Amino acid sequence: MRKDFFTPQGMPEKSGHTFFPDEGYKGEPKGIIQFIYGITSKTENYEKMFEHFTDEGYTVYCLDLMAHGNNKTEADAKIPNYFTECLKQQQTLNEHINKLNENSPAKAPVICMGHSNGSYLLLDMMKKPQFRADNIILTGMGDIAAQPIRGTNPAINLIAEKASKRAATGIMYYTQFKPKKDDLPKQMVKDLMAATDDKGLYNAEKIANHIGSTPVSLISGEGDLTTNGGEATKKLNTAFVNAGINSSVNIIKGMKHSITINSADPITQEITRVPHPACLPVIDSCLQRTKIEIQMQGM
Repeated sequence: MRKDFFTPQGMPEKSGHTFFPDEGYKGEPKGIIQFIYGITSKTENYEKMFEHFTDEGYTVYCLDLMAHGNNKTEADAKIPNYFTECLKQQQTLNEHINKLNENSPAKAPVICMGHSNGSYLLLDMMKKPQFRADNIILTGMGDIAAQPIRGTNPAINLIAEKASKRAATGIMYYTQFKPKKDDLPKQMVKDLMAATDDKGLYNAEKIANHIGSTPVSLISGEGDLTTNGGEATKKLNTAFVNAGINSSVNIIKGMKHSITINSADPITQEITRVPHPACLPVIDSCLQRTKIEIQMQGM
């Protein structure tokens, strides 16, 4: 796998990461993946998974979330609409990828994949007329974003509490700017709530109008508290299907929220994050929906 940085217009230097197949790769390019990770995570946590994708012929673009990695400024700690600003940056990257692809002689399918908060960002992008993708994969999400902040939903309480502890203990990248420990988790949930419709679910009809027949794959772990063990993910899939979206759902046994797990190098004992062994085949299968759908549309 070959790695490189890029700097999106108006953003901090090297805040974008690109992962390419090795120069010796002989196969056809399979596609371009825009990956959006969740809050408090980082690009490096998914590099082993990206290596698997590049070995299969995919190119991966991953933009550091605002206030994470190389994408941070002192103003980030005080930004009033964190989720909205993250959304703008990811949409800009989506437009950039599609423009590059249009100008390339070897056009490839564009796959957008999100995890956790990254899936919510991607879900909101799916409402936008300028959003373009040939395949969409959403992992670790359901409809809990529409629940009230703290007090009624144990899962959202747990998420907010963990995020607050991480901010307070300095694990999150933006802590060097010393925001109040609860500011970002609360704002994240408020912004998620603002993106929902009156019924508490995302507006599936509006999404259907924008993405057409683009395949959507929803993935959750059976032990994922944030999706109530996948029940919220099933509920969202039902709403999508009822709206005419080409959606499918996969609930994975033996998996919780994360699509990666810790692994120790047998020699150095260095801990790295590797793809969850139960999740990776499901993701691979979902990636194949791109090819199948494009072939069907061309018939």
